[in-house]
Amino acid sequence: MSNSSPVHCRTIEDVPLPYPASKLIITQRLEASQESPFWAWIIVGAFYDRQDNVLWSTEIFAGRLDIDSDSGDESSDTSSVAESYTEETGSSGKH
Repeated sequence: MSNSSPVHCRTIEDVPLPYPASKLIITQRLEASQESPFWAWIIVGAFYDRQDNVLWSTEIFAGRLDIDSDSGDESSDTSSVAESYTEETGSSGKH
């Protein structure tokens, strides 16, 4: 049995995108949390122009971890992280 997730495809039209992008393709999406408030998100996508050239790609990571303490002195320990990374691809200077 394969561990890969099924591919989902959905087209959403009339959504404003930053110029000169005409299309956004989400290439990776991960959700998490298995009880408590543990959480995770990873979203990776690429913006394309009208000729289907990649303009730039972006990655968004978010996470939260709550751990209940058994000591009674401290009810929870929280650590959270949020990061966004955008990479512009090499273009011929057409902006």
